[in-house]
Amino acid sequence: MKNARKEYAQYTGVEVSEVDEVIRAMYGQSSDVFDPTVAGRSKSMQTTDAQVSRIKAKQWYWEKYQAAKAGKPQGQVFKSWVLVTVPVDEYEHVQAWKRERQLKAEQSKKNRELEAAAELERQLRLHQERIAESNSLAAGGEAINALVMVKAEWDRLDASIHQFKTAGDHLKAKIPILEDAQRETLSQSIRVRNAIIIDSGRFCTINALTTAREYVVPAWAWTKSGTKTLPLGNVPLLLSSPAGEIIARALTDRSGRAEFRVSKLEPGRYRIGLDATAGSLSALDAGMASALKSIENHIVVSYAVDEFEGAIHNALSQLFAGPSQSPLFAYRVTLGPVTYGTTRQGSELSLVVQRQLRQELTKLDGLTVMEPRPRDVNVMAQAVTRGIAIQKTASASKEPAPAIGSSAIQAIIDGAEAALETSYSVMGNVLVFDMTLREAGTDKVLAAAVVNVPRTSIPHGIEIFPAAAAVSPAPFAPPPPSAPSGPKIRLQITSHLGDGQTYREGDSISYFVSTDLDAYLLLIYADAANNLIQILPNRYSGEGFFPAGKYLQIPGPSDRFEFTITAPFGLERVWAFASSRPFPRLKGAELENGLVLLQSDLNSILKTLRQVAREPGTAYGETQATVTTVARNI
Repeated sequence: MKNARKEYAQYTGVEVSEVDEVIRAMYGQSSDVFDPTVAGRSKSMQTTDAQVSRIKAKQWYWEKYQAAKAGKPQGQVFKSWVLVTVPVDEYEHVQAWKRERQLKAEQSKKNRELEAAAELERQLRLHQERIAESNSLAAGGEAINALVMVKAEWDRLDASIHQFKTAGDHLKAKIPILEDAQRETLSQSIRVRNAIIIDSGRFCTINALTTAREYVVPAWAWTKSGTKTLPLGNVPLLLSSPAGEIIARALTDRSGRAEFRVSKLEPGRYRIGLDATAGSLSALDAGMASALKSIENHIVVSYAVDEFEGAIHNALSQLFAGPSQSPLFAYRVTLGPVTYGTTRQGSELSLVVQRQLRQELTKLDGLTVMEPRPRDVNVMAQAVTRGIAIQKTASASKEPAPAIGSSAIQAIIDGAEAALETSYSVMGNVLVFDMTLREAGTDKVLAAAVVNVPRTSIPHGIEIFPAAAAVSPAPFAPPPPSAPSGPKIRLQITSHLGDGQTYREGDSISYFVSTDLDAYLLLIYADAANNLIQILPNRYSGEGFFPAGKYLQIPGPSDRFEFTITAPFGLERVWAFASSRPFPRLKGAELENGLVLLQSDLNSILKTLRQVAREPGTAYGETQATVTTVARNI
């Protein structure tokens, strides 16, 4: 009967192991099927036996054989056959069950496939959202945040792949698609990483100086987005020595700029790179952090052959520091005054510094040092008018335009975009130079730099300090306030190259004067030997009444005198006084050129002239221009 069951299963088209399930599904369970007297038999087995009993033995047949081996009898062997019968409707019942079961299996499989497809779609949708957000961050100049997001997406996909592997065949089949998405994530990280640029700037060489207290090493972080180059802010950078030791760390600002401040630099090649251990970059794994090491740039430090020249080079490198591909602050620069401290007075050193500045500036690619152009009253008026227009355009404030003696106005006259002013002070054996680049017209500070120079590096025989009188000028009483009913006159005077300039023996100087009110003018020239010469009014000028808003050049084209620098050298001043009333006549001897050599000292003259301001209703103003003169051999 065991074989009969197999034949029964084969006839109905099911596996033998399924016979029990088929019968239970077809006929259910009835109490008359079970044998309650049989203990220890499972319900399943009883049901199977009961249903198999539907297979009826119809005929039996067997044969008996004598078994032998090697001619020796081995016993009897029986071979039997049984003919069984199965109800006719049995086949149809089984086939119906099979169809139902197949439908359920197919539906279950379909449901699992749909669930797997939905989960995969969710995973891919989330992946595309993350990639799109990463692209948006990178396009907006947030490449570091884009990398962090890519890393998070890689980890998320990795966790999803592991989940799919343990969730059954329906999800396992989707793993290759997730692996493709993970490879896309890797490609995205490479694209973002390759777009990051570390820029050491347009100056890649620094001179090591014995007196340098601190070196400022600038660097920039950028990212490419299409045709644009965007700054990367809040990016940690590090500076490594030639030996690979990290010597400084810095964080970029919103413009992408970072500054390393180092107290000492030795000759060699220094590396600037990303600091993968700091900030958001610390969230990246070891592989991504290692890949970031390829993003780098370098600077070279070398000993200066001449400390003075090396210091000037370093100062200009700081002043014009900027990304290698960005434009300069200005391409046309004029040299403003080089003065000692806050005195606005020059020295022999001033001309030496100007000469070295000119030499170093001409080495800058694309930069032109503008030579002084001829000045006259028309040129001065046009420059001031343009300066006022630039000031109004650049700022909504009501601040007055720069003075006519300022570097901002002088830069306009010379066709420059900016003027370079320098002041220096002495601290023991070190000279500290402060350099400021000022915008033409507005006097706005575009850049500033400080550099230390050893005093021993200054060329031998060059006087560092201004003349003694310039260092400690005799104190003058402050000008008295205007009378209550009289306004204050805004009076301006400057040398033709501006305030604080240093002139060499043989140079010719002219001065320009202007007032904002019609006024009588009186000008006194004080040379380095403290000789006082009244240059206006003079024999040819009349009373010296001058209209407001105009510019007076002294000496003018028609004047019969000129200012040519001769010994003695040192500090020279021109005092200017303006009043709505005529000034009293000052005592003195008239010279051949029509000027007057005054007899009184400056304090007495000041006292006399300031008496005019005390008269009721009198408008009054005074000012002075200072220049320094030196010998020709400087």
